[in-house]
Amino acid sequence: MKILAIVDRIENGKDGVGDFTQQMIDFYEEKIQWIVVTKKNENNAGITIPTRNERDCFWVDNWGLNSYSTLKKIIREKKPDWLFIQYVPFSFNKKGIPFFWIGILLLLRIKKVKTSIFFHEVAVDPYQQSFKLFLLGISQRWIGKLMALLANCNFTSNRIYQQLLLPASSTVIPIPSNFEKVYRSLSQMPIEQVVSDEKINIVSFTNRCSIALLDAFYYLYSIGFTSLQLHLVGKADKYHKEVLQKHIAQKSLTDKVTILPDTDAAILLAEMSRATIYIQIENVNTKGQGGASSKSGIMATALMLGLPIITTKGNLTDETYFKNKETVFFAEQHSDSIASAIIEVLNDKMLRENMSANSRNTYNSFFSWSILTEKINSTFLV
Repeated sequence: MKILAIVDRIENGKDGVGDFTQQMIDFYEEKIQWIVVTKKNENNAGITIPTRNERDCFWVDNWGLNSYSTLKKIIREKKPDWLFIQYVPFSFNKKGIPFFWIGILLLLRIKKVKTSIFFHEVAVDPYQQSFKLFLLGISQRWIGKLMALLANCNFTSNRIYQQLLLPASSTVIPIPSNFEKVYRSLSQMPIEQVVSDEKINIVSFTNRCSIALLDAFYYLYSIGFTSLQLHLVGKADKYHKEVLQKHIAQKSLTDKVTILPDTDAAILLAEMSRATIYIQIENVNTKGQGGASSKSGIMATALMLGLPIITTKGNLTDETYFKNKETVFFAEQHSDSIASAIIEVLNDKMLRENMSANSRNTYNSFFSWSILTEKINSTFLV
């Protein structure tokens, strides 16, 4: 079987959807001949995409309605059985309104080319104070709905996105860890989730670290939790990183909070595996929208590693996967709640052990690549 994967960009370790696409290709290496179309830029020069043949990788300069002529040529030459689009609104259009996909999908439908879409995201929250964001959210919803209706089948990562795509049908598949294959190959990796008087490692993803989390650590240090160490891992937005660094300096936390440089998968996994707790504070607005969800690859990595997780709950939080004090511990977004959650988890060894075991079971039951590939197989008849 041949599948033409379409993804905005592939930049090793710097784009979650691009990494997801590469992992998917890798997991299906023997069963599927992959053809890939992606955008070329200064960050992916020299990157090798794991297709069977270098000639199965195609690069475009920009995305737009004129991309159809490029796709038509590739389809004529390669004759794929399916097109598989990895969709995020802002990936294919800087303003987040890729209307051109509606036109392309309509033309593909007329040509009877089978298409599938994985909606990694559908739309920004339209219920915001900004009228501009309100209009953007409504526009993105309608683009997503029309795209889903024109496609032959659809996938998405959580039930809220599934509802946004109605009346088109879609299959929910939680996003697995982009580091699973590396983790499985590192069978001797030590898992040292240990609480001692000397050092307690707590890990968070840099782009998910909030000022409230730093303030929670400042408070904990002030009341005697001096052995705490907060390590921030993974890619980081430049502006957000500068804001964090400034606050760390203001609170005199430079010897307690470390922002680790973006690094390869093995080092990131080793750092996370030594954590006592993983914390991911996702935004939740006043309407309860947001929170931890099954669209987060880094959250899936924490589950895979069997880490006790502290996070926030919103409408994106599916309790099929995230159960309070079983797989995760829910906190509010403010520093007092985060600090209280850390204290409770640290002081209850049995709770940590149960959360750790349940995290691994949840990953293996719902999130693993074997689960994802099984669901996709049933659609593509691999």
